[in-house]
Amino acid sequence: MKRITGKKPKENKKKKKVSMKLIVIGFIVVIIIGFLAIRILPTVRSIDVEIQVSDIEKGEDARITKEQVLTLANIKVGDKLYKERRSEIEKRIEENPYIQDAKLERNLSGKVKIQISQRKPTYMINYAGEYIYIDSEGYILEVNTNHNGTPIMIGLTTDFSELSIGNSKIRLNQNDLEKLDTVNNIISTIRSNNIENVITSIDVTDKKNFILHLDNDGKEVYLGDGSDMNTKVLYMKKILESEAGNTGIIYINGNLDEGYVYFREQ
Repeated sequence: MKRITGKKPKENKKKKKVSMKLIVIGFIVVIIIGFLAIRILPTVRSIDVEIQVSDIEKGEDARITKEQVLTLANIKVGDKLYKERRSEIEKRIEENPYIQDAKLERNLSGKVKIQISQRKPTYMINYAGEYIYIDSEGYILEVNTNHNGTPIMIGLTTDFSELSIGNSKIRLNQNDLEKLDTVNNIISTIRSNNIENVITSIDVTDKKNFILHLDNDGKEVYLGDGSDMNTKVLYMKKILESEAGNTGIIYINGNLDEGYVYFREQ
């Protein structure tokens, strides 16, 4: 026996029409609310840029200006405060090679604070008649014609032939980064003995024998693979004092237990 359903199909159609109307109305309401929310968002009333320069040598200017930070952030007084996510603005600021970290704080009163920590040029690379500045983490900061007084690294394998530095992060290749770790340890140990200013360049061609060039003293220092640096630097300091005025090579790249430390005058 077949059951006759009567008027149910028409009732279902009416329900569908009502549902569609509710959906459309709801969509319109959301748009209106969103529009009004944007209209009533607090505006930026002040922007404070704080650039941390604690890691910059005394007397040296900050590498980043407030104007550069504001340009990167792309925000200004009068803008709506929450039209962009904070992380998006921070990411945009950190595209500058010199900016290590950016932190943005904002509140409903319209005050915006941007805190910047910057990278420090620690070494140089002499390339095509210019100097490439890099920091202790191997980030390439800029290309400059001026010698900034930091040691020159020799023997890196990173390809600089198509180097283009703008608002982007460019870093040494993995092989050079491994060598850089050793160089950082060498320089840190030497600095603790107050003799880092005598180093003009560091040859990292052979990672089993890092070589320091002390051009003003007319000396080279063969360090080996950079291990046992505390002992080696003590030997180095002693020989520099005893051989002051003489040119030659300091060998501390052998077995220290067997006394393989000496100076060969040239």
